[in-house]
Amino acid sequence: MTLIMNGCVVSLGCLSVLLPFWGCLLFNPRHTADFYRRYLFLYNILLGLTLICSFFSGMDVYAKMLVVFWKVFAVVISRMNWHKKKIGRPVFFLLFFCGVFCYMLISAGLLKGTGLARGWVFAAGLGLSALIHLGQAKRGNISVVRE
Repeated sequence: MTLIMNGCVVSLGCLSVLLPFWGCLLFNPRHTADFYRRYLFLYNILLGLTLICSFFSGMDVYAKMLVVFWKVFAVVISRMNWHKKKIGRPVFFLLFFCGVFCYMLISAGLLKGTGLARGWVFAAGLGLSALIHLGQAKRGNISVVRE
């Protein structure tokens, strides 16, 4: 059970890091704030699931506290920007860089081995999130090319 929860923490944490990255990359000033609120909402849901899985995983107490800090930071940033008429790109940059920092510290303790294992997990998450976003672009939910 611990191994499954560790895998969930790594996978969900990776998606939690990459979602703000895609929010930065696909940022378009023509989109309404509701579009970016969906990103913040999904980000907080993924991070909440990461937090729940981390409590049932074999992580040490310091790593669990780091996940709690990451979640609290995300909630504070989301709350500060939720009612704004425009949500800017720096919000997503801030969430992305905080996520990268926390994720690398957490995954260093969970993935025993070389940095290559962490790189493969991060690349797999990047590929999965790219497929999700390209599917949304194909359906017309987001625009990939700026005009």
